[in-house]
Amino acid sequence: MKYARTVRMRLIPALLLAVACPAWAANVLVPVADTDVRSSDPTFNNGAGTLLNFGFQTLVRFDLTAFAGQTVTGPGTLRFFMACSSSFCGTPASESVNVFRVLVPWNESTTWNTFGPNPGSTAGEDYDPTVLASFSGTGTNFTPVNFPIPAAVIQGWINNPGTNNGFDLFGLVSGGLAVYSREGAGPEQLIFDAAPPPTGAPEPASLQLIGIAAGFLCLRGWNMRRRGLRD
Repeated sequence: MKYARTVRMRLIPALLLAVACPAWAANVLVPVADTDVRSSDPTFNNGAGTLLNFGFQTLVRFDLTAFAGQTVTGPGTLRFFMACSSSFCGTPASESVNVFRVLVPWNESTTWNTFGPNPGSTAGEDYDPTVLASFSGTGTNFTPVNFPIPAAVIQGWINNPGTNNGFDLFGLVSGGLAVYSREGAGPEQLIFDAAPPPTGAPEPASLQLIGIAAGFLCLRGWNMRRRGLRD
């Protein structure tokens, strides 16, 4: 009986901890818009294309409005998947790609000529020149291309949705690295953890755990009274 009481008393804090500190899973989002804009073809539109190329300027945006009020708990990951085939692949062995924060609205009809208030892409006007993350290397088909994104960037877009114009990526080596678009075989992803805001009333599952914990406490007290024990 002493062992049973010990087990119960160890289980109760765990149950209460589960109520107070619920777990949450990582969020994996796919974009709501993507394209690339090209100085070499300033009227070309790639909004419906299945491939994007980091040799041009790749734009991608994710909808974060569902996370209003939540707190991002750590850095996120912006992930693309390489698109390699017999006819088209990232050829440079030392491909280097930087990711920036877009400052102006755009959509999948945007071209080089219509990106921002003036034709072309200008640092400080169309995108923030601060490099958020970089990638260097090559791979095979569907090799992930991961960029660590600061939590503050994602949190800022959650808190102020009007500033969420997404990411701008482009390579520093001519030729470019091909990746799948959201219409392609391996859509981009934004992965991050976020804690939901505290609620005023416990969820039904939490109430059940509280009831179980309370039942253990009552049972222990009843047994102690029955045996004439006093702590």
